[in-house]
Amino acid sequence: MEPSAPEAIEPRPRHLLPFFALGSSLVVCCPMTSLMGFVLGLIALRRIHASGGVLGGRKIAKAAMILGLVMVPIQYFILDGFQKMNERLLQEGLEHSMSVLFETNAPDRQDELLRVFSTLDGKRPSGVVIDRFVERAVTSLGDYQGLSVIRSTPGDSGLLDRSYEVAVGFRFAERTVTGGVECLVIPSGTSNPHAVLFQRIELQLQPDLTLQLPPMAVEPSGQSEPSPPSPEESS
Repeated sequence: MEPSAPEAIEPRPRHLLPFFALGSSLVVCCPMTSLMGFVLGLIALRRIHASGGVLGGRKIAKAAMILGLVMVPIQYFILDGFQKMNERLLQEGLEHSMSVLFETNAPDRQDELLRVFSTLDGKRPSGVVIDRFVERAVTSLGDYQGLSVIRSTPGDSGLLDRSYEVAVGFRFAERTVTGGVECLVIPSGTSNPHAVLFQRIELQLQPDLTLQLPPMAVEPSGQSEPSPPSPEESS
């Protein structure tokens, strides 16, 4: 008698959840997604085990769990490194823009000022306003020497830029003061400093006296904040 052909073994249907778990574990930009991949892999493994061998995909579920755990620290170091790089490029951009502001003897200063000041309410501060701000800061604090970013808070994002509120320590020849900067930041990649366009600069000259550029607006009652602008300072 001729031997009968062996019956073909039908492949078991695979559970879809392990594939979702594996995809989540491989996402690089968010550690929480990798953790979700681990959890989904664990759920999928339990469902496959509960099916009594009807469903396949056990190996994929285990791979998703392992990758999910391994990717969490990797993603943390990647994101932490990216954040530190962004902070460094932001500080370098702020230093460049601030040096343009205080380099009063630079031959191309007026053109450079147009590149470091963003329009606020449709206009930029005039050259007279900028020069008076610089003169008062230097008279009170000495020559500008540099800055240190204390804290930066990103705001709304545009197509090519992002707004930031930055707490800054300004170093002058006579003393260091704190202050703040509102600016637009145009990312430049991973090596060159970001382009920083000022919207507002504040220097805390004294506990009760803040020097601001553009100057502080006059209150409706007719009383103004410290260092009010004179009529010719309006741009």
